[in-house]
Amino acid sequence: MGFLDQVRSCPTKVLYEMTVWTGDVVGGGTDSNIFMTLYGINGSTEEMQLDKKKARF
Repeated sequence: MGFLDQVRSCPTKVLYEMTVWTGDVVGGGTDSNIFMTLYGINGSTEEMQLDKKKARF
C-alpha cells in the first residue's frame, strides 16, 4: 500500500487550498500541464495532475 492509499484510507479529511500563478499579466494563463506533490513528515503523495476542467490556468 502506497502513501497516497494510506492517506485516502484515513478517516480524517483535510482541506488544502492551492494557488497557481502563471504570470503577472491580467488574463494570462498556460496551456501546459500542471502537477503537484504534497510533502509532509510521513512522506509525500504521488505526483498529481491538476484537472484543467475545474480551474482556469
